[in-house]
Amino acid sequence: MGCAVCETRFAVCGGKTKAGNACTKRAEPILFVLYSWQKNNMQNNRVTGIILAGGKSNRFGTDKTRFIYREKPLIEWVKEALVPVCCECVVGTGSPDRLGIEGLRNIPDRYENCGPLGGIFSCLEASRYADNLVAACDLPGLHPDLFRFLLQNSEGYQAVVPVHYGRVEPLVCYLHQSVLGVLEKQLQCGRYKLQDAFPLLRTRFPRVEGEAFYSSRLFANINTLSDAAL
Repeated sequence: MGCAVCETRFAVCGGKTKAGNACTKRAEPILFVLYSWQKNNMQNNRVTGIILAGGKSNRFGTDKTRFIYREKPLIEWVKEALVPVCCECVVGTGSPDRLGIEGLRNIPDRYENCGPLGGIFSCLEASRYADNLVAACDLPGLHPDLFRFLLQNSEGYQAVVPVHYGRVEPLVCYLHQSVLGVLEKQLQCGRYKLQDAFPLLRTRFPRVEGEAFYSSRLFANINTLSDAAL
């Protein structure tokens, strides 16, 4: 990044104009500019977004994915948080005969009735890319920068799971496709909690409460109609 006045690099001009006077307006710090460039170009990464929409919505009383929350379907909020960061998005629909989401690749569970883990496994198996971002369909407060943050913390790890104020959020995470073998063994053994797989993987648990994108509603999920009224 160059000086905001003379347009040469700070390494050359030290923040001075071509006349030799100190520049009164300096460019943004190089590290900030690099971060901004990475953030704005993250959508070019070979990443699949996985939306988990195979739940039965028992507490909600109807299919929550199509529930209109603040003027659009609940699942659209999650899709809009993933699309700026991903090359493709797929939806784990659970049952093969369940109505899918128009415009997205819809993936039924190969291991049925195994909870979110079954949907994650099938979507990872169908993913075109090694890097994957997972999100439950009932989290309208998610932000694209959260997913960028997970990707930025993924080097050398198979799983990256955000933590805020000591609480782990397993259904909003980064997963590398190399976890498939471990997840399938968990499914075959009847261990359906994703959390049980993390000790078997190279997993990172970065804290997010200090990040600029964080808010108290970031991970607030919609389980009941009363939640939707908040």
